[in-house]
Parts: sequence; structure tokens; C-alpha cells
Amino acid sequence: MKVVMPIAGLGSRFTKVGINTPKPLIEILGKPMAKWAADSIPFAKPEDFIFIVRKDHVDEYKIDKEMKRIFPGCRVIVIDYVTEGAACTVLIAKEYINSDEPLIVTDCDHYFISKEYENWVTNPPKDLKGVIPVFHTQDKKWSFTKFGEDRIVTQVAEKIPISEYGNIGAYYFRHGKDFVWAAETMIAKNERHGTAQEFYVAPVYNKLVERGDHIYAAICEKKWGLGTPEDVEFFKEDYKE
Repeated sequence: MKVVMPIAGLGSRFTKVGINTPKPLIEILGKPMAKWAADSIPFAKPEDFIFIVRKDHVDEYKIDKEMKRIFPGCRVIVIDYVTEGAACTVLIAKEYINSDEPLIVTDCDHYFISKEYENWVTNPPKDLKGVIPVFHTQDKKWSFTKFGEDRIVTQVAEKIPISEYGNIGAYYFRHGKDFVWAAETMIAKNERHGTAQEFYVAPVYNKLVERGDHIYAAICEKKWGLGTPEDVEFFKEDYKE
């Protein structure tokens, strides 16, 4: 398995309140944020991880060395520019993920628990080509997934509540090459999303759905977003081991 965590964004919500530490390294209850996200997928090994980081974070915070300390054996890719969205950032790792090997593309700013997700990822049904962990919400800051009673996904949308289920960003693809094909197809068609008009990861699944692939929606028993200072404060108060 490969797990790509694109952490080359600007993290502006935290810098606005005076927190200049790169978001993945922000300490929360004794663990860096990125470790909380990784602990959501406990079946992934440290050496499975590929981190895509900003050069200025390497220069100022040695984020490359920090990730290798937290995740022994991981791979770190350094870039010195801002991409046109997370899907583009993940494709920087194409040489490592364009294969039959399973792939998870995960954000760094969440923690969730989903036994259903873990079961489907570790013991996938024959027809399964991907899994999206979802939770009940109507907050438009999330991406959303529409699915039937059989849990098979029919549509994914970015920042548009097409259903009552938002996505936690830990996107599983049974084969990494499926993500590469779908992301490159989406980008070639210039299918951008959100107010920023970026190439997001979640809508990549629409290309797989369109060709008939079965993507499953896995319900989360617990989930916490960690993307804003307010989210982090809530998590500190709400989380119980």
C-alpha cells in the first residue's frame, strides 16, 4: 500500500491567529496533527507514507526530517511552488503510485474511526474499486458523497451538499493507477471545483463512477476535523481515548 499525504498548502487559517508552525506539525494532545490523521488508518505502516512538502517548510522547520522521524522509512518529496489543487499535488508522486498497488490519499487535518472503512480496505469485496469514509453533515465546507442503500457511490461533489454525508479525506483506491488515470482525465477536461476553482481529490471518483467502477461509502463512527484553530480546540475538549 501507498499513502500519499499532500502537505504543501499554505495553512492560512492558523497563520491568521499567529500559529506559524506547518499544520502537519502542530501539536495536539501530545501528537502532531499528521500523526492523528495517520492513526485514523492504523493498518498503514510508517514506510507506506509519501509526504509532499513545501521547500520553505523544509528550510525553516525541517519538516522533511520531522516527517521521517515521526514516520520511519517514509518518503518525502519537496516542491517549491503552489499547485492547482490537491489532485495535482498527489500526481507529483505518480512514479510511486501508478501501479496495481492500493493507494490512500489522505489529508493531514482530521481524525476518524470507522471499522467499516478499515474492513473494506483490508478485506475488499471483489467488485470494490474504492472507499470514501463519510459522516453526517450539512456544512458546505466539506465535499459530499451521494450513495444508495447498497452503499455504492453515484456522485461526489466538492463544497456542494448533494447528500447528507460529507467526506473525511482518506480516499482509498484499490489500485493507485486508477487514481492516476481518473485525476489526469479530470485535469485534461479542466474540471475545477469550489470557489478557488482547484483540482480536488474527491471529484476524481466521478471519473471512476462514470466508467462503472464500484466505489463504497463507509460510515464513520467518530470523526473530528482539525482544519481550523476552532476545530482543534473542540477536539481537545471532545476527544476521549
